[in-house]
Amino acid sequence: MLSSNINKQKHEDVEEAVNNLLSAIVYWLPSKAHAIFHPKEDEMVLDAIKKQIEILRDALSSHFLYASVIEGDAKDLTTHRIISVREQCQILSLALSVVVGNMPVWKIWNKCCEVAAHIA
Repeated sequence: MLSSNINKQKHEDVEEAVNNLLSAIVYWLPSKAHAIFHPKEDEMVLDAIKKQIEILRDALSSHFLYASVIEGDAKDLTTHRIISVREQCQILSLALSVVVGNMPVWKIWNKCCEVAAHIA
């Protein structure tokens, strides 16, 4: 009887893991994720997000690289604005990192942002 219960639990655990994996795969298909993250035509959504994370982290790697994420000329930014841009890069890169792992399950962008803001 105990062996039967253990096997049943293992079966349920495996079934849940497979369902979660399938849910994650389906989420990253074009219809849902493309609408949120707008990858380039030749990009997969996850690749686009990972590139965005890399760009943001590169901008944080040196206090001079913040300009790489600013459209236009960044030389006239105040110190306060530079700090603000760097903080935004940090929180957005965290949010996107949370998205990669959790969006297929949560399916709520705001929750990913809340978690990232809490971590930051």
